[in-house]
Amino acid sequence: MSPRAGTARTAEQLHVAFGLSVFSTRDAESVGVSRSRLSQAIAAGRIQRLRPDSYIASQCTDQGLTRFMRIQEFAQEIEPLELVVAAGNETAAAIWGLPSPQLVAHEVDPPHVTVLVSHAKGLKFGRRPGVRVRRIFQLPSHHVVSGPSGESVTCPLRTGIDLARGFSPERALIPLSAALRLVIAHRVTGRVSPLHEFDSGEVTEMVRDSRLRDCALAELAARISDLPGSRGIRAVAAALRIVEPLVESPLEALSWGKISLSVLPSPIPQAWIRSDAGRYARVDFLWDEERVIGEADGLSKYSTIEVLRAEKMRQEELEARGFAVVRWTAAEMSASPEHTIERISRALSRRRHLP
Repeated sequence: MSPRAGTARTAEQLHVAFGLSVFSTRDAESVGVSRSRLSQAIAAGRIQRLRPDSYIASQCTDQGLTRFMRIQEFAQEIEPLELVVAAGNETAAAIWGLPSPQLVAHEVDPPHVTVLVSHAKGLKFGRRPGVRVRRIFQLPSHHVVSGPSGESVTCPLRTGIDLARGFSPERALIPLSAALRLVIAHRVTGRVSPLHEFDSGEVTEMVRDSRLRDCALAELAARISDLPGSRGIRAVAAALRIVEPLVESPLEALSWGKISLSVLPSPIPQAWIRSDAGRYARVDFLWDEERVIGEADGLSKYSTIEVLRAEKMRQEELEARGFAVVRWTAAEMSASPEHTIERISRALSRRRHLP
């Protein structure tokens, strides 16, 4: 038998015996795999070494599986305690593709996965190889689901709530709006995938279904009510009153929050406008009566010169139809939102006084 065939047979034997469960050298020997055979399979990349004397029968190095292996190993370690365990916080955010309230992307494959677990006597919290363990007192089992790679993870809505804690209501909208969009996308498509794997425009059209929207909002309210008295939950509950899942980007969510908490009238988010040429344009925010358009210009919105040129032509068409366009950036809405609100207010006032 060739060395390649031998390591393949070893990997298959271990996979049949342990599946995706973590095993030790002694476990391997108990099913007839010697230390030397195990070492050869590891060297060939057929078996993954997680940490000293901890292995898994997979040659896949996908980031999702790496997270899964770390979570699985820890879950096995504390299985006798019969606790609810789930990847949470920034790890869950990376799994689901949810944005941070600080407009900063979560690291896709951080050096540690964060695992949430309820308090138990004798269980050590803090860091251990590949895992950061956080004690949490409120983790109902219905807040935990299987993620895209099969890992145990807090559901999108609970993840959004945890990310939003400790932030102002308008910043809390950033993960909450995204979580609502993801829940609706999951229900419509049946795919358990992160948010960035769905077409943003298609998700927006799904969200327009009032039945799906109301159902998702009711579920978010229920998840919040499951956490009475927990840290930061009041700000999250305040954000629930103004959350809008139609907004597509973190900057749009922040902008919606700032506008909603200002003296400005509420605009229509993601509104369609038909041009004289018969083309349709979808704008971030529309004050229909005053014919004022608001555009939140994120860093990735105009990725090429062609996209920028097309946007310029689009704005010229809208202005030719009598619309006024007000634009702002993330820096403007984050650092000096009052100036942006004032610019919008002036535009609305000017339009109201037109003959």
